[in-house]
Amino acid sequence: MTTTTALSMDLAKERLTHLESYFPDSDYELLCLFGRFLVLRLNPKLVPIGFVNACAFAISDLKRGVDSYTGKPIEGRLFGFPQQMYHLLHLHIAVIAEAIFPRDFAEEVTTICKEIFARMSTPERTSP
Repeated sequence: MTTTTALSMDLAKERLTHLESYFPDSDYELLCLFGRFLVLRLNPKLVPIGFVNACAFAISDLKRGVDSYTGKPIEGRLFGFPQQMYHLLHLHIAVIAEAIFPRDFAEEVTTICKEIFARMSTPERTSP
């Protein structure tokens, strides 16, 4: 089932702001910081692919160290990590979705993420 109706991000933004209540383990500190960073980049309503794209754009900004909305350098604890840390954020998009969205929406986010990772891990075929 594919969601074609956009979901309001009001509750999701509130939950993103307080991700530490969903992930009390200190190992998720980076994820919680990312949640607060992402809040400022979500449209008022999104479909699952829109959420995945918003996460991807936010992670891209963090990798580059420049906010694509303002053109200003990103400051704070989320910038300056090795590239692998940003890859880990990509791997946790579905985990975040499970924490903040209704089940059907989160399942669609998970499906999209799995499709993306499957395509990324499939070796390119070259023409004979």
